[in-house]
Amino acid sequence: MPPESAADEREPPLKKALQYLARREYYSAELKWKLMGRGYREDAVDEVIEELTAGGQLSDRRFLEAYIVERQRRLYGPERIRMELLGKGFDEARIGGALAQAEDRWLDNARRCCRKRFGEAPPADGGEYAKRRDYLYRRGYSVPLIRAALSDSLSGESGG
Repeated sequence: MPPESAADEREPPLKKALQYLARREYYSAELKWKLMGRGYREDAVDEVIEELTAGGQLSDRRFLEAYIVERQRRLYGPERIRMELLGKGFDEARIGGALAQAEDRWLDNARRCCRKRFGEAPPADGGEYAKRRDYLYRRGYSVPLIRAALSDSLSGESGG
């Protein structure tokens, strides 16, 4: 017996999809990949994806927003989040729009990220400044955001 018919006999793809969505947000391509991996036929999976999208249970926009909020909570910067979302197959326009909605929090997050890693004290010298700069860059912050976040530490301000 082929695997796809075995999957269809166990439980319908809609039921399995709803079980996945009950745990967390998925985007349509990810849910399709997950269901296909369980042995469901592609045409059945496509129908389920369309039905869930039309009914509002599945939303790529909602996934994008939730993903960005979670990654921001972990103090990742916009460039890293952009690369992760590009790797998931989202287009640049959708990513840019979603990241722009969170634009007012990036500078504060960069400051918090730096304080969490290095403490409140300003960098003692150029080498320490470079360590902080490189750390923020690896976390996905752009050069202008890094400069703004680290300028407070050079002037001795707390930065919020």
